[in-house]
This record gives sequence, structure tokens and C-alpha cells, in this order.
Amino acid sequence: MKLLHKFYASIFRYFWLPCPSCKQYFGGHQAYKTNHINYIPKNNSGFESSLICPRCTNKGVGCATSFAKRGERHDNCEYLDVLPN
Repeated sequence: MKLLHKFYASIFRYFWLPCPSCKQYFGGHQAYKTNHINYIPKNNSGFESSLICPRCTNKGVGCATSFAKRGERHDNCEYLDVLPN
């Protein structure tokens, strides 16, 4: 399946890069609209972020990291309920 995604990304000129969180490659066409935060901050300045793969997005990596570094959150996020105060 990964080869199919890589081929699709190549044909339609999407990026094919490793996820900054899990290091698994994914394509720009795999980023989709979701209720959860699908990026992680590169630093604490608040100006730069890196897109993360759908798998990490679904695991709550973006939500937890963005909340910890910038205080960002969205309504009804089940991932933030387990974070320490």
C-alpha cells in the first residue's frame, strides 16, 4: 500500500516525506481534514509547524504536542484529558 501512495504522490506532485514524529514516510495527498491537530510546532516561537502523518494525527500526537508547547486545543479533544495539569 505504501508503494501505491508513493506512486500517487509522485504522479500528482505531492510531497513524500518522513513524518517528524514517527519517521514513517507519507504523502501530501494523505493529509486530510480532521477534528484533531495534524501538525506539531517546530519550536516555541509559534511561527513554524510541521505536518504529521494521519497515523500520528489519529493517535493524538499533534493535539498533545500543540497543547504542551503553545496551549492550543480544540473542543472535545479526548487526547487532552489524559495530559497532566
